[in-house]
Amino acid sequence: MNWKKLWKAQPRMVPNKTLKSYLKWETPVEAEASSDKLLEMFHNYLDEDDFVRADEIKRHLHLGFSRAEPYGRNVGARQGSSDVEQDWDALEKARGGRIFYKKWKEATTNPKYIKLRKKAVYKT
Repeated sequence: MNWKKLWKAQPRMVPNKTLKSYLKWETPVEAEASSDKLLEMFHNYLDEDDFVRADEIKRHLHLGFSRAEPYGRNVGARQGSSDVEQDWDALEKARGGRIFYKKWKEATTNPKYIKLRKKAVYKT
């Protein structure tokens, strides 16, 4: 079974009910606290060599910034208009999403996570 195809073909992610309480991006302060907690849980699972749960936490970090992304767009702009810039720092929710993005990047580039992912995908 090719796990890469399976992961790409999975339906839209539904947040885990226990982790959903940490998906707060309304203000930068809330986003910093909740993303720090998720990243701490991510590192704890990596210490236990639990790839599945660490991957789930990483996906929740991704969910945090992908759900906040629309708030960073200029709401009053017409679609296809080139004179309006999309500014991430326009709203506080967008800033919160940016914090989640940095934590998600940190999680995806973690050497231990990459090692466990290769081991899980290629079964070596």
